[in-house]
Amino acid sequence: MNLGLISEKFKEGDVVDIKALKAKNLLDKKYARVKILSNGKIDKALTVKADDFSNDAVKMILLVGGTVVKVK
Repeated sequence: MNLGLISEKFKEGDVVDIKALKAKNLLDKKYARVKILSNGKIDKALTVKADDFSNDAVKMILLVGGTVVKVK
């Protein structure tokens, strides 16, 4: 899942997790795991919970004041 798409569909302070992504039809219901990639721009602080993150995605989320939570 690309950060740019997440940034477009969620507002400042939102918690982004697999359930929220499915609720907004950004992720097919069949997926049980999600990896966050750095494609696109993020311009708001979000709490992003995912199974995996690219290193650049983590940096981008933290730079705008967001929070990264790796779930197991």
